[in-house]
Amino acid sequence: MCAEAKTPYNFLYGQSYLLNLGIKLECLDELERLFIVKSENRFQVKREYRFQTQCIIDISEKIGFLYLALDYIKLLAFNARNERLVKYHSYNFIYSCKACLDSIAVLLNDQLGLGFKGGERDFRIGEFRRTLEKESVFFKDFSTKFGRWSDAIIEFRDRIIHRIGVPIFTIAAGPPTEEWKPSLPLRIPKKAISVLDVIGKKNRIH
Repeated sequence: MCAEAKTPYNFLYGQSYLLNLGIKLECLDELERLFIVKSENRFQVKREYRFQTQCIIDISEKIGFLYLALDYIKLLAFNARNERLVKYHSYNFIYSCKACLDSIAVLLNDQLGLGFKGGERDFRIGEFRRTLEKESVFFKDFSTKFGRWSDAIIEFRDRIIHRIGVPIFTIAAGPPTEEWKPSLPLRIPKKAISVLDVIGKKNRIH
């Protein structure tokens, strides 16, 4: 890579949309100093951190995808005729959530030497989570704090990829300049349910 490929203030953001928003991830400044050697004309990734560096760039970019999807939802959610586009970006948000979780699992598995391979590096797998909690003090309460949330994201993603289409309804959310709040722009089923389920009014929507 050449020096021109650097991001404005941190190489580890890659091409993340976070840079467009001026959002900084506090941990990245410290990690860049650890992983990257900079000089006036060039930079170099330390060999022992090459895999981890690529993982962190990948995670930064996927977090950016989440914000990009939310920005489009926010701008489109004021007109009923935009529901199809809102649904497209809502699906992208779910896909990127799962993809980001997978990338984090791959990084943690390598960094902590957990020993899992391929599809075993997945937060949905109980053995992976238990091993992570055992090996990392920081993640010792992961299942308690985030287990239900990550399971719901994974289940939602699996259903919309493999089984059913989920209806997404827009509601008024105030001016686009207001700070985005998850409860405002969309009505999304708590679980991935089909149009037939919605018509039957068997499931709560929030």
